[in-house]
Amino acid sequence: VLKSTENQNNLISRMAARHQLQAGETWTKYIGLDNQNELRFSYRVVCDEHYHGPSCSALCRPRNDTFGHYRCDGEGTRHCLVGWRGEYCSDPICA
Repeated sequence: VLKSTENQNNLISRMAARHQLQAGETWTKYIGLDNQNELRFSYRVVCDEHYHGPSCSALCRPRNDTFGHYRCDGEGTRHCLVGWRGEYCSDPICA
């Protein structure tokens, strides 16, 4: 006989796990087991806009203004737009 779980105060099981998560497009499957239960789910971590890299720690916001002229790749590396150079692509090549 199955008992109803409509009441959110009913705890079916408790399971704890610790994992290092890395951002990416790939889904990771997880199976948690204890002596009475099995919990299966898939997850992925996606960085907020303008944050890049496996830990979402590289901030790169594309610019084309007085503060720089660049685009960003998937790892958060700046790439100067045509005609610009320098760390923040703020130096015109013709200068």
